[in-house]
Amino acid sequence: MSIGISENFKQSFAFTKENLLGKIQNWVILFVLAFFTGTFLTELFPNLELLWAVLTIAASVIISGLIVRIYAGGDVTFASFGTVIIKGIGYNVAALVYSLPALILMVIAIVVMLVPILSGSPEAGLTGAAIGLVILMPALILAFLASAFIIPAAVNYAHSTGVGGAFRISEILSRIEKAGWGMFIGSFLIFLVIQMVVAVPTAILTTFGLPIIGGIVTAVINPIILVLRAKYFANRLS
Repeated sequence: MSIGISENFKQSFAFTKENLLGKIQNWVILFVLAFFTGTFLTELFPNLELLWAVLTIAASVIISGLIVRIYAGGDVTFASFGTVIIKGIGYNVAALVYSLPALILMVIAIVVMLVPILSGSPEAGLTGAAIGLVILMPALILAFLASAFIIPAAVNYAHSTGVGGAFRISEILSRIEKAGWGMFIGSFLIFLVIQMVVAVPTAILTTFGLPIIGGIVTAVINPIILVLRAKYFANRLS
């Protein structure tokens, strides 16, 4: 859809308002998913790490399935829940595949830094740390690129019959080119900044010993950003 950034935001805000404020049960469910998968719970209840891990994976699948539904042109709804789960699993599989190069480099970087430290030699430790940091830099760049590329990949997946749609590179690149590379990158960076700004209150509240309040603030705001961002890119890349 060839529309400007401001018009796209206007349409996406209207969609978000209708699907969250207009259907408050959706917001409540997304709030619960966000709250009970907050990292602060792991810190407060370390003995329940396994439970939080399971809840986080389950929530990620559900939220990802909703994102794919929005990318496909649908509303925020938990109807046909099985389809939401299947689409969510597909989304996460695609995200994992695209993230693998970055993850592999990160593991290598960590090993390179830790092994010399464990040897007990300060000189070896410094050398390992320096080499590890050199390896870590391209890993972070690859992670950034993966987080951007999964968006058009997921949009293509949403308009395909199977998860293979997330890996049809020519179709994905065609979507980006149709939207405009500059427009796509600019939009991605705008939402990246929004997410960073939203994270500030949570970080401040956590610093002052109020992690639960920070978790509530995050859980209230995140569904808005989630739906707004999904609809925005659905408009831009569909």
